[in-house]
Amino acid sequence: MNHSESIKNLQHSGELVKCHEDGSLELYCNLHLEVKRTFGYNQGRGYKAIEINGVRSLVHRVIAKAYLENYDESLQVDHINGAKSDNRPCNLRMVSNSRNARGHN
Repeated sequence: MNHSESIKNLQHSGELVKCHEDGSLELYCNLHLEVKRTFGYNQGRGYKAIEINGVRSLVHRVIAKAYLENYDESLQVDHINGAKSDNRPCNLRMVSNSRNARGHN
């Protein structure tokens, strides 16, 4: 791990989740009694997802909630570079549905 990396802790679905600047998440796995760090799994359409306490969540929304000061559930999280699996906070921004539909500019 890069020691200058900013890690944000977030309560999500009843679990403490550590969010990393590389777009990965770290959480305690009850099944294996260990901490796991992951970028999530492919859930279709290019987005990464993760299960936290049995609830499927999109990784980009979890990272955005932790890092973006203007996070808003009513808005969409846009991937600035168009890569839906690139969930680094610097690649995410909050946009309206109409703005997101227009594309990346």
